[in-house]
Parts: sequence; structure tokens; C-alpha cells
Amino acid sequence: MTEFKYQVAMSCGGCSGAVTRALKNKVNEEKFDVSLETQLVTITDYPELLKDEMAKEEVKPEDVEKFKYNRLLEIIKKTGKKVTEIKQEEVLAAAAA
Repeated sequence: MTEFKYQVAMSCGGCSGAVTRALKNKVNEEKFDVSLETQLVTITDYPELLKDEMAKEEVKPEDVEKFKYNRLLEIIKKTGKKVTEIKQEEVLAAAAA
């Protein structure tokens, strides 16, 4: 199971709420966690995640995870919160361990 993780600067419940609302439009609510305490957004990958967008963009199978990671990053950044990327390779390596 792959998880996408992002370090997001959130100073209050309004900030975490903005990130939550942005993700609710694209991600099954049971598949993500926005933690104000740890400043971490974790999204669990699942087959339907961004499926329509991937079909529209004609994403190749080998590029699916990279596409999802980058698209989710864009969604979070649109909230105006500062996002410090956690490199996808680090997340994938941690998942494999």
C-alpha cells in the first residue's frame, strides 16, 4: 500500500480545514488524514484515486504514482498553505521496508 505524504504549514483549525475541504473534492474521505499537530497530510493510494484525471491525461502505467503524487501536491498547494515536499522516493522506500 502506497501512501503519499506532504509536510504542510498549518497554524490553526481553519488551515487544516482548508486542506481537508480541498482534498474531499478529489479523495475518498476515509483515505486521507490531515494532522494539525504533526503538520502532515497523509493520503492512502487506492485504485479509484484520480482515475478520471489520469484517463484524461492518458497517464502511462509506469507514471501513475508520480502523476498522483504531483496532482495531490497541486491540490494542497492551491489552499495557499506552504508545502514542503517529502520526496516520493522516500515515501515509496518507507512503504517497501
